[in-house]
Amino acid sequence: MLRRYAKSLSIFQRSSLVEKSRQKPKENLLVLSDTLKTGKYDDDQMLKSCDIKTDSKFTQVKGRVLSDPKLKVGDMEDFFPRNEWWNFSTKKLVEPTRVNDQYLINILLKINGNLGGLNSMLTTEHGLNIPMISKAPAMMLGMDVSHGSPVQADVPSISVMVSSRQWSSISRYRACVRTLSPKFEMVVALFKRDSNTMDAGIIR
Repeated sequence: MLRRYAKSLSIFQRSSLVEKSRQKPKENLLVLSDTLKTGKYDDDQMLKSCDIKTDSKFTQVKGRVLSDPKLKVGDMEDFFPRNEWWNFSTKKLVEPTRVNDQYLINILLKINGNLGGLNSMLTTEHGLNIPMISKAPAMMLGMDVSHGSPVQADVPSISVMVSSRQWSSISRYRACVRTLSPKFEMVVALFKRDSNTMDAGIIR
């Protein structure tokens, strides 16, 4: 007897569902085709009892491409996309508003860091006065593991590792985040050998 599954999905099931929903249509078509070939649904006794049959051919439906929406920007200027892109670089806004300077500064700091820039550095770092680090090549590492609340038993733990990237600068660093089994205290996958020359671990 078939019954509706009413229980909530685990965190791993939800993440897997989101990952599968991001697949492109061609990838979904290949997955469904392979599933029909290997699933042997026509031999399934439960499906037969429900008089459910599968067809190897997919249903075809007609579709159409919608035209681009018509927009108006500042000064009621007509705005059209070019090469499927909306370029606002030379356009005015219909109702511009004032933005807090600190908000823009925070965004620019993140952009500069993501592009490989350096926002600030320690005074002692600039003067090469850090004991044991400034004299010889060294790398600084920091690791931590955080867990979900006690009532969320299926929430994975999160391990984070930060390391300096360019001696003798310790302000230029890189962070890496990995998921662990719930309530797991040990940081794993520091090294994960894929081949003789490749490593997929956190430290590589």
